Amino acid sequence: MTTPHDPAPKKKRLTFGGLFFHILFSADTWRVAIGLALAVILAPHLLAFDRTGIGRYVMFITVVVVVWALSKVPGHWIARQMRLLFPGR
Repeated sequence: MTTPHDPAPKKKRLTFGGLFFHILFSADTWRVAIGLALAVILAPHLLAFDRTGIGRYVMFITVVVVVWALSKVPGHWIARQMRLLFPGR
């Protein structure tokens, strides 16, 4: 409960540092990064090069989505380790 003598709450400001650390500490950031890395490696091997260009893009996006879904535990572990590296944030 607030009283009339309580100071007004400070507004949070969006800063570059705050945005950077939010992205760094997000598990989804690491899940997407793992998905992109594995898609770059796996997509060319999963679909032959004689296919259409759109087929390669679909395979790339499919690999990213599947790896994102499977990388929940590693993504959370990496985000937790990053939070331990920067305890003041």
